[in-house]
Amino acid sequence: MKPGWPTHTITFEAPDIEAMSDEDLRRAFPYRDGRWSALISEALTIPGVEVVDLNGPWADTPQFWACPCCHRGKKALLRVSKTGVLMAHLHRHHDHLHEYIAHRLQERFGMEWTKGIPEGTYHLEHMGSQMIERFAPTILCQDCNGADAKAKRDLPQIDRYFSFRPDEIRRFITPVPNEKHKVDLEVALAIWLKQAGDFEPRLAFGRTIADLVGAGRLVRTRAPDGASPAYAPGRYALDWLNRDDVAGVRLRADAAALEARSISREGAGRNATTKRVDAPAPSDAELAAYDGGRYPELWAALPPDWRCPGCARDQRSLLRRSQKRRRRWSGFVQRHRQYVWSLPREDDTREPMIIGHDDMVICDSCGVLGAWLKQRRPDVADRPFKLQLSDISSSISASPNALHDVDIDALAEAARRACDRGEEEAAYERFLAYILAPRKTYRYFLDLLGDPGAAWRKTVDRYHDGADGETWAGADERLRGLLRDADEYEPLSDDLRLPDPPR
Repeated sequence: MKPGWPTHTITFEAPDIEAMSDEDLRRAFPYRDGRWSALISEALTIPGVEVVDLNGPWADTPQFWACPCCHRGKKALLRVSKTGVLMAHLHRHHDHLHEYIAHRLQERFGMEWTKGIPEGTYHLEHMGSQMIERFAPTILCQDCNGADAKAKRDLPQIDRYFSFRPDEIRRFITPVPNEKHKVDLEVALAIWLKQAGDFEPRLAFGRTIADLVGAGRLVRTRAPDGASPAYAPGRYALDWLNRDDVAGVRLRADAAALEARSISREGAGRNATTKRVDAPAPSDAELAAYDGGRYPELWAALPPDWRCPGCARDQRSLLRRSQKRRRRWSGFVQRHRQYVWSLPREDDTREPMIIGHDDMVICDSCGVLGAWLKQRRPDVADRPFKLQLSDISSSISASPNALHDVDIDALAEAARRACDRGEEEAAYERFLAYILAPRKTYRYFLDLLGDPGAAWRKTVDRYHDGADGETWAGADERLRGLLRDADEYEPLSDDLRLPDPPR
């Protein structure tokens, strides 16, 4: 439908990324980098190179880019692994001080601290983290970023939240083309000792900000919607382009296709064919003292005979030697939702559907596989999917006290099948949210008022709007039915069970 004002048509041509050959991409984007670029195409001819592992930051920087820390160009940054992988990696080097305030708040309010802090105080963490950090995030080569990590790993005197600036890293490395840097630990230690006096006040300021957040001080209210109607003239063309559904969708798809064709993680996680050495296991005392990692409450609630439903390992065998010098062990368990599907019958022509679910906990090695795959396979990176236990168990080889060996092709195929289940899973989650909402509302008013009768009347008042002629009594019966459905689909433990609403 055309608007009621005069218009004119602007026509332009954009490249069809999906239909273009690698040679077409090289001619259309001569400066951009990717697995198809002239730089990478030439490097892939090196004897012994089989695949390329090229990450997003590498693809997002031009071929003539040079590391601002060691000053090596991209050709001098490429390196071939022992397994024939051409490594093309850049990394976002950031100051770990930026995480200090968030970690302090996490200790007080839990992992989901952003939901637990007093309303109107998040800006203190957001702005304060930028105020205390020593340098802004900077893209560096993997060797400069690794030199920072090595110095801090080998020098336990250095505070865990300290990070070397790029100009400081440059002082304790010896760059060599296509090789890792040689690191001078004595120079690195001298830099830390010199900067320690500046570092401690930053920590103290961070502690003060965290205390202010916890106390609910310096609250800032948000501006009401429409209070800042700023309009940037430079967005004029984009605004009108986005109104054209066909053009906007097409160009966004092309941008995603260009990114997918530029990144290649085929070599990620590719190991040499050597026999895995048995990993050490925690002692009884270490296992008993372990804090549970990221989700301590889930770890503490595990029964003694628990085994991961994905890999069948127990608590002891899922722990791994930590790479952090202040923690001997790492590993945790996390929540997982397993959907229950209807069984097909010969006389039933209906499509299978989800009829229930089981909420359980699985080990982190199983739980991170979806995110791990998205980092390595651009073909599934932008598609939502939820891996199920069969997807996990069919794609891994599990060993005690180590990360899983993963068949990445099998996992990618499982992820594509999981994408096809997404619509039915989303429909089930909407249904589940619908039947659980009244129970959550009833609990809220019960905690607020303390009286089941008053709490239930408030709940019915909240949901009864008289739509379609529904009476208050009708809404009462409808919500009681939803409470029964909620108890069937997601039953509560005895200590969380709610009293039946009085009549």
